[in-house]
Amino acid sequence: MFRRKSSRTIQADDSAARGAKVSELREAVGPLSGRNLKFCTDVCLRQYLEARNWNLDKAKKMLEETLKWRSTYKPEEIRWHEVAHESETGKVSKGNFQDRLGRTVLIMRPGKQNTSSPEGNIRHLVYLMESAILNLPEGQEQMSWLIDFNGWSLNTNIPIKTARDIIYILQNHYPERLAIVVLYSPPRFFEAFWKVVKYFIDSKTFEKIKFVYPNNKDSVELMKTFFDTENLPSEFGGKATLNYDHEEFSKLMVQEDVKTAKFWGLDDRGDIFQKQRRGEKESAKQMAPKNLSFKGADIDEKSIRKDNAEELVIALAEAKADAIMSRLKTTDQLDENTHSTLLITADTTNNASSWPILIDLFGYILPTSIGIEVAVYEGIVREKPSSKEEARQFIKSYSGGQATVVGSVVVTNLTKGIRKGAWERSEVYFHDIPDEIIDSLLIDKSHPMEAKFFRFLKIVGVGFKARAESEGRLLYLKLGYSHEVELTVPPAVRVFCFKPNVVCCTGIDKYRVHQFAASVRSCKPPEVYKGKGIMYIDEVIKKKQGKKSK
Repeated sequence: MFRRKSSRTIQADDSAARGAKVSELREAVGPLSGRNLKFCTDVCLRQYLEARNWNLDKAKKMLEETLKWRSTYKPEEIRWHEVAHESETGKVSKGNFQDRLGRTVLIMRPGKQNTSSPEGNIRHLVYLMESAILNLPEGQEQMSWLIDFNGWSLNTNIPIKTARDIIYILQNHYPERLAIVVLYSPPRFFEAFWKVVKYFIDSKTFEKIKFVYPNNKDSVELMKTFFDTENLPSEFGGKATLNYDHEEFSKLMVQEDVKTAKFWGLDDRGDIFQKQRRGEKESAKQMAPKNLSFKGADIDEKSIRKDNAEELVIALAEAKADAIMSRLKTTDQLDENTHSTLLITADTTNNASSWPILIDLFGYILPTSIGIEVAVYEGIVREKPSSKEEARQFIKSYSGGQATVVGSVVVTNLTKGIRKGAWERSEVYFHDIPDEIIDSLLIDKSHPMEAKFFRFLKIVGVGFKARAESEGRLLYLKLGYSHEVELTVPPAVRVFCFKPNVVCCTGIDKYRVHQFAASVRSCKPPEVYKGKGIMYIDEVIKKKQGKKSK
């Protein structure tokens, strides 16, 4: 009898018992550190307990799965410039108003769907969820969603699998974050989609979803209960105007990126062209020089000293610019080219030999090999090693660990004499680096952060596509089978999918890069009749003629 009583569900008004349960969950999860410790606040633990009806074991399992997901997906590291293209039409944005209880409002307009990438849609929503949670008003733990179905059709609808994945992430990794979800004026044929999706939604979340129709009196009263009609956009039956300005919203998100980085203890700086990348894309093309040339800058880098890595990389890039300008003046080339020349210097080294194939594939220059001049390891700034033994020591210390790399770009307008520059800081995580790889790096005088070898593959076939996850450590292939083919990328190799049908294998070990590329190709070798399958980008398939019908 007593045992049965102790296992009863915690009542909502039993604050002492709830506090004890939170403490028990924290003890059950064990010691935490870093971002996990910052994530697992008492509020967070209580939400996981509420999501599992205060069952300690179930809440612990759910929380551990979230911590595992966050360690690989790294939602706190997603930045606006990575997902900005998903938001160009305003399909998901944060409202500039709150509901009656002061909660943040996310506005979704599925009729403005502008991309077809499942992963892109998911990352975009996860980014906005992280941002909304971080900026919740004091005392608020939940948010409201308004979903406007104006313009929605089966053509703009996301796939069932994507919807299921989104629901899974929201329910399992952001529990008790939704206060209410308003589905405003869904069309009749939405019911077919809803009949499938609703089976993926748990009972608690299902109760928060409200169907609202503008001509229904009860629906109108429901909206007035949760929202002030003076602030509510007219699209949802209010009196306010909803105007989505992508440029202004981008500026707001860039500011929140800085706030996010500060909260999680990440030293983050935005892309120097991030605010202008889309609005000034065409003007940037016009400013670009017609003739592109590469020049080295012979400077004594050891003589340039600064207190921190950021100031150092800027100073190095500026010194290179001054050295090149001085050389141009000496050879009288500066006066001849000032009418059409931008001088771009950077504290990085690029392997330009790989650019032509990338320009041909993607229509723009993509730096493919970046050897970082300045790295920060355990708080100490590291530059180029002065000896072979020091280089070996550096590389060995990176094995299985992490380092911070800092690079810079300085752009000088030789006509106006204007110079602008910025630095970028990134975290790099290393697999274990075998001794034979270290030996080959020292022989070739390569840097362990330099992607030296490349192998490109293209995928041909209707519905055939690839995607890379976990920062290039996992590759998923859709090749017409009943399941996705999952490949684990070996150490010293990374995979990128610049297009759904183009796979780039890159790394510092030529043998491993080519071996993995061959493994990818073997998943669906090209057939000789229609040419469908996976092939190297420069591979030529001699097609055979099929049997002719009589």
